[in-house]
Amino acid sequence: YSALSAGIGRVDGVHGKAGAFSKDSRMAIWGMGPLYGEHAVSYALWLKTTSDANQVLINSCSIWGNSLKGFLNLHLNGGLPEVVISKAQRLLVDAASLSDGKWHHLAAVMPQDGCELSEVKLFIDGKAMPTKLAGKDQALRFNQAVRMSFGGFGFSRDAVTALGAKPYEGALDDPSIWARSLSAKEVTGLAARGPTEPKLMK
Repeated sequence: YSALSAGIGRVDGVHGKAGAFSKDSRMAIWGMGPLYGEHAVSYALWLKTTSDANQVLINSCSIWGNSLKGFLNLHLNGGLPEVVISKAQRLLVDAASLSDGKWHHLAAVMPQDGCELSEVKLFIDGKAMPTKLAGKDQALRFNQAVRMSFGGFGFSRDAVTALGAKPYEGALDDPSIWARSLSAKEVTGLAARGPTEPKLMK
């Protein structure tokens, strides 16, 4: 009842097998956290794609109603990561496109409880990236009940279709959510655990 997973294949990933996502994939859970109030959260995952579409990596829009507020989404738009909190408020990264068919580690970190959107830290392959704000800045505060999903919208599209994003097409590995802020050292450590090199037989 509370979890949904369908249309996800298995491919070689960074650590063992990864999920292969298409426009028809679903992976979601109705949750009462970890997003709650103004408490800090962190997202991290490995991704591999060649799509330049505006794609959902992590969605956290509310279960209740069609209101687009109180959420923190992570998208890959034109190959560039962005944190999205409304139709008109985004935090953008100035970097090379990640839609190059290679594995990349991506993390989004709230540095403290109740931080503003402009204060969120974005890391690519363990390196903190410069960001710029699109739209009005505001302190982050979340609805308690969310439809947390990876690679798409999960249970419902009623509100989130207004964001103009599409389901993710590519591979995802180790998608993770923390109900706290991750340190730069922790993010670097996660990214350092990169794709395992094949072992040669002797």
